[in-house]
Amino acid sequence: MARCMAATTTPEVTIVPANEASWEDLQAVLGTRGDPSRCQCQRYKMHPRESWASVGAQELAFRLRSQTDCGHPESGSTSGLVAYLNGEPVGWCAVEPRTAYPRLLRSTRVPMITRPGQEITWGELHVGSRSIFAAAGFAEVSHPTLRRVVMRIDF
Repeated sequence: MARCMAATTTPEVTIVPANEASWEDLQAVLGTRGDPSRCQCQRYKMHPRESWASVGAQELAFRLRSQTDCGHPESGSTSGLVAYLNGEPVGWCAVEPRTAYPRLLRSTRVPMITRPGQEITWGELHVGSRSIFAAAGFAEVSHPTLRRVVMRIDF
């Protein structure tokens, strides 16, 4: 008697610089409702004297699009990474020097330590599932609050 086995597949995670992803893919990750779609990853990038009331959603999206340079793989710079799971956009991670985040530098609520005694030397803000980053090789290095996890990858 022949034995039937179910086919199994392993999800494929791909991570690309944001300038190699399309703007539509990045917007699919951020969604159309909730904080990510309104913020466009600009909260800590805004000048400390700017207010949310003075900057609309369109301006925030314009800023992110300029920073990422999505759709331009020949660009010499970008501001993060886009993760894909089986070809579908599923994650976004900002990767820039801390100096790109004026409000982060002034915040006392955001921990600045990844390991005891070791300061973060570049921006490590991210939006997305912890499992996506773990699958890409990132390791958890601290869990400073119930909702925050700091993950790092060594290149």
